[in-house]
Amino acid sequence: MHCADEGDKGGNARHVIFDGHPDNLHLVWDAGLRHHISRNGQNLAAEVRRQITVQDRAAWDKESIEGRIMEHHRLPQTVAYRDLGGENSAVVGPAYEQRADPAVELHEIVRFETRKKVEG
Repeated sequence: MHCADEGDKGGNARHVIFDGHPDNLHLVWDAGLRHHISRNGQNLAAEVRRQITVQDRAAWDKESIEGRIMEHHRLPQTVAYRDLGGENSAVVGPAYEQRADPAVELHEIVRFETRKKVEG
């Protein structure tokens, strides 16, 4: 969401309804959807890390930081905004969550691997 360019401050100015409450899309992606997958962020991170294969790591080691940033940019464009339509206060419901879960997990993998590469 940080890299999105929908003119809504990375989802912060995009109002949605999540779990029956008003929220913003950025917070829903940063915490809400991840929380629905796993109530414990460390457990989700550990689960996601276990899914990373040797082939994944080898491919990511060849990628540039710029490529990873573009992946973060594409996720919101292709998933986060796709089914919300143009209306503000769109409902983020179970069908949206089901479609978003793989992207949320991928986002966690990319975020983890990018931090790992940056930190050395």
